[in-house]
Amino acid sequence: MTAADGTTLATASALGYTMWTGTWSQTQHGLYYVNWWEKHIGRIFFDKHGQVWSTTKTCGYQGYHNCGLGGGIGYSVVVKNCKTERRYDLSGPPIFKWDSYQVHVIYKGIPIYASHNMHVNAYPPGAIYGH
Repeated sequence: MTAADGTTLATASALGYTMWTGTWSQTQHGLYYVNWWEKHIGRIFFDKHGQVWSTTKTCGYQGYHNCGLGGGIGYSVVVKNCKTERRYDLSGPPIFKWDSYQVHVIYKGIPIYASHNMHVNAYPPGAIYGH
């Protein structure tokens, strides 16, 4: 395997380059965990130099972020924004994974809904926290 910069996995390994990966999922539920739910999942990579990445290919590896894995009974869940936000300053976590969605009541065409969001933060050297 060769990275975009031409580095092969064998070369990276010989230089002592170490990478880790973490998969995560986060779910929110409605009343009594029954009527609606929304879930997003992902994979994040870390290295020993403090780099954190996910949906951007780095060193030949790329993670993912998927939203809209929910549903409902008498409700519909509509994802409005599923994004990965990368921060380059040191004032906070390097990666945020956002899932912003609306829960719509399915009742005789009445447009009643509530907006929600959830997010996951990823920090070096491998800490992943949901909020």
